[in-house]
Amino acid sequence: MDMSNRTSSVMNAAPRFPDPQPSPALRAACRVAGRLSIGGLLALCLIASFPSFADQTWVGGAAGSWNDSANWSGGTVPAASEVVIFNTPDAVVSVDADTTIKLIRAYAPATLTLNSPLHIVNLGMQGTDIRADLVVNGPSTLDFSRNGTSTTDLLDLFVRNGATLTVNAKLTGANSGIETWAADNFMNGTYVFANPPTIFPTPSASCGAQSSRSPRWA
Repeated sequence: MDMSNRTSSVMNAAPRFPDPQPSPALRAACRVAGRLSIGGLLALCLIASFPSFADQTWVGGAAGSWNDSANWSGGTVPAASEVVIFNTPDAVVSVDADTTIKLIRAYAPATLTLNSPLHIVNLGMQGTDIRADLVVNGPSTLDFSRNGTSTTDLLDLFVRNGATLTVNAKLTGANSGIETWAADNFMNGTYVFANPPTIFPTPSASCGAQSSRSPRWA
């Protein structure tokens, strides 16, 4: 489909979300069952099941700069290996320096203003989890990048039922794409892209048995 003259795009996804799979670390830990007591095995499995990356939660109130360390729960600006969480209702956050993070989780409505590029490098099943409306405005770019160690080159987006991800900033991404997931009525959220993405492959609604509807471009 020729999208060169399109000015906006909307995609709705309703594929089936796969059953959670144990991490390699968890499987490896549980293989030593014969050498551990029941209590020791449970403790080891619980430790192994936690992600290895850290969370940073926005504590900057209703408005502030992303690049001010005082606005984050860890007292530092989020790093490339960290998950960013927004749970302050209607926070307006400005990205004022070139920034790289692992992924975003929006648990309350938020608006990001990209005065500098924001790079998201998460890939695979961890997912960028949008549970409330998230708006990403320009003038700079939202960039999806392959992390170099994954066998997939897609950014996984999970937008929950009733939530909308709106990207008014320019979307870019070298050797990247967007993969949208949903589980029955659990993640039937809405994706709105105000600018035709310049990533390859183009955004696609896909998951498992490909039970989703094709993207609709307005």
